[in-house]
Amino acid sequence: MSETNIITDFQAAKQQYNSLKNAAQKAMQAEFGSLLTQAAGIFTEFKAEFGENLTPPAAVAKFVVNTQIKTRKPRTPKPIVAAVAGTTEVPEAEVSTSSPRKVAGLRKSFNSLTAKIAAAKAAGTPTQDLEDKLYEVQDALNLAGATAEVSTPEIPAPVVVAAATPKPRLGPVNPF
Repeated sequence: MSETNIITDFQAAKQQYNSLKNAAQKAMQAEFGSLLTQAAGIFTEFKAEFGENLTPPAAVAKFVVNTQIKTRKPRTPKPIVAAVAGTTEVPEAEVSTSSPRKVAGLRKSFNSLTAKIAAAKAAGTPTQDLEDKLYEVQDALNLAGATAEVSTPEIPAPVVVAAATPKPRLGPVNPF
């Protein structure tokens, strides 16, 4: 045999191997999908009939069947909350699985920012930066699915000092 025949035979065998490998891969994927669909159907039927989950054999103990594909409900969008810094009402939202610690910290920030805004307004100072921070905290609370428990801050009423009237001078006024 010549070397060219060996090389062409090798290339032909390699090409045939690759085509057989691809065909086997597709056949195995189809078989696997069919078996999984059948197993999921049996699992769902068993659970509906007997109210219990099937226990898989030890060889596939980590195998999990997702039965919620068919019973999945469309998500309802959460209401958009547009808060005004002057109001203390925040609409109710459903509680999600966010960390209670995070929600508590956000609520504390929300309450302190509302108090700071009220104090700044009473003092007549600009509140734009504080209002921006308040909106950020409120957005984070909305994303966490929680509401802000607003506590109305106790702000003392501004003290009005009457302008002092000048005392009349009793003696002659020195112009120099």
